Amino acid sequence: MSLENSSKLAFTSRRMAQQWQRMQGVKMLRAGIPAHVVAEQFSVSARVVFKWVAAFSEGGQNALLAKEGAGPGSIDHVRRRSRDAKRLPRRYHLGS
Repeated sequence: MSLENSSKLAFTSRRMAQQWQRMQGVKMLRAGIPAHVVAEQFSVSARVVFKWVAAFSEGGQNALLAKEGAGPGSIDHVRRRSRDAKRLPRRYHLGS
């Protein structure tokens, strides 16, 4: 399947789409396409492409799945923002 057709694929989740993208990147790199070209194709850095390859080598296709709880809508993110807000210095207004 060519990358031109990839935009027409329908995935049931964002995680599956990311896993497919990462798998394609690994295949492209292993086929001899330079890392910077693969990175440009998927709008990531060459370092990220090499991380995909390392993850795939260690854990197979499942290692390419996006981690849960990383996005701004996750409960971990909400808790972290709440915790950080509590750490902000309090400002006291000393009235005149």
